[in-house]
Amino acid sequence: MTGRVDNPDVLRSLSQTYTRKPFPESLLHDEKSLLPVETGCSDCGGVLLYLGEDAAE
Repeated sequence: MTGRVDNPDVLRSLSQTYTRKPFPESLLHDEKSLLPVETGCSDCGGVLLYLGEDAAE
């Protein structure tokens, strides 16, 4: 068996083809920032660095 191959003649399931429209601009946006209590590492005393962010609607 060679594995699964995508065949363009086979319809994809609804979950694979559906893309949600963006929310209207009139909706309120709620942003939350979680900041550390300390600015340095409690173990080594080094400076904490920005790692990234997660965004969701």
